[in-house]
Amino acid sequence: MLHSYRHRWGFAEGDPAYAEDEARLNPAPVLSVPTLVLHGGADTCNHPDSSKGREAFFTGRYERQVLDGVGHFPQREAPQAVAEANSRFCASA
Repeated sequence: MLHSYRHRWGFAEGDPAYAEDEARLNPAPVLSVPTLVLHGGADTCNHPDSSKGREAFFTGRYERQVLDGVGHFPQREAPQAVAEANSRFCASA
């Protein structure tokens, strides 16, 4: 797991077995599907700023919401807030 985070943030090389997959995902594709990003405001694994300013990767409807006081697993830590955000997003389509 530690290597996963090091690789994700560019501090370690990836497994050569996945080089072809990595090449297809770099640069990141632009997605056209409606997308809701829910990020925990107290996430210490992926800082909330890491999901900020990503609108250019989406051509479909895009919304980002930071859940205050929630960590790395919003669906476990704040299931009601996640359900409400998903319901609201889907209803406003």
